Amino acid sequence: MRPGMMLAVVLLLAFLVVACSLSSPAPAPSQVSPTLTSIEVSVPTVTPSPAPTSTKVPTPTPAQCEVVAVADTTVYERPGVSSPVFGMMNAGDSAPVGGWTTTGWLGFDPGVAQAANLGVFRLRWVENINSIRLQGPCSQVPVVPWVPEVGTCYDMAMTATAVHYLATIGSVALVTMQPGDFAAVTGMTSTGFARVDLLRGFPQRPFKGWIQSSDLNMNGPCDSLPTISPSAR
Repeated sequence: MRPGMMLAVVLLLAFLVVACSLSSPAPAPSQVSPTLTSIEVSVPTVTPSPAPTSTKVPTPTPAQCEVVAVADTTVYERPGVSSPVFGMMNAGDSAPVGGWTTTGWLGFDPGVAQAANLGVFRLRWVENINSIRLQGPCSQVPVVPWVPEVGTCYDMAMTATAVHYLATIGSVALVTMQPGDFAAVTGMTSTGFARVDLLRGFPQRPFKGWIQSSDLNMNGPCDSLPTISPSAR
């Protein structure tokens, strides 16, 4: 084939290729469907609170032993049912225990003014019976070593007090009572001396003697003391 004809054929073929490419429709874009992802939401579980319950508050234990009246209880001036009555503990009343007796009595300070009374004479007494109960450290309460006799007058020494051999001023002193010592008073003279018995007091000593009435500090049924002779022994 001649070169001129070959060129014409090439050009024709190129033209056809271009024409075909221009007439072909463009490919449709891909249809992309979005994928919906399920989002799982965590919902907290609500646990209902339990219904409130009544809580019993414990009763505090007292720091000291107390006697508590569960019913009306008689309080005596001294540890004995034949003693004068001091008053009453009403049901629910309480008091700190100051001492025990070996015969089953409980002594407590009534909390009233009693400046002249000393030691055990400051206590008032209840019998350990069903109308009372005890609470607190009661095993620590001391046993009272001595208690006054019911129906007896006593001298309670507030200062050093001489107990004389005779009921006269200047008589020799048998012993000197110290503050807090006690002696039973058994009679009075018309000259102003009291007869005392230290064996029936505290501390117990085998002496009987005389104390000037101006030195006396008495407790109990002392208004009914007998009048005795200064020479009484």
